[in-house]
Amino acid sequence: MLKLTLRLLPLFTRAGWSLYYFIDTLRNGEEAGYLTKPVFYVIAVLGLVIFVRELARWRRKNDRALSASDRIKLAKTAVCVTASVIYLALLPHIGFLLATALFLCAGFIWLGAKKLQAVLVGVLLSGAVYGIFKYVLTVPLFSGPWGF
Repeated sequence: MLKLTLRLLPLFTRAGWSLYYFIDTLRNGEEAGYLTKPVFYVIAVLGLVIFVRELARWRRKNDRALSASDRIKLAKTAVCVTASVIYLALLPHIGFLLATALFLCAGFIWLGAKKLQAVLVGVLLSGAVYGIFKYVLTVPLFSGPWGF
């Protein structure tokens, strides 16, 4: 199951990023979508074909259907990829600091950390990364409506 998950993870990641890019491009007007719409549709269809093919290959090789634990692992992988796409979609709107803090806090809580500990680590870690990138490395980051 791990091999199947590792083979499908790049597929889910590319599909999520292409979906985000497709939605982001639509905001720039109809002309901006002339190239991205067909590319997105091709990526979506090919991604579905690759997913079905890899799943069938895995089933033939293992000669069994997906067990309950295998389905849970696939669902967890899909949740992680979906959370990453949501994080990328929120970055330009609410800024790096807040989006990263929310993403880390939610991820730590989902992994089973205590809520107070997850919030503290998420906020402190995102603040440290923000400070290093913005002030030490002088890398421009998304700033939200509050200026950070």
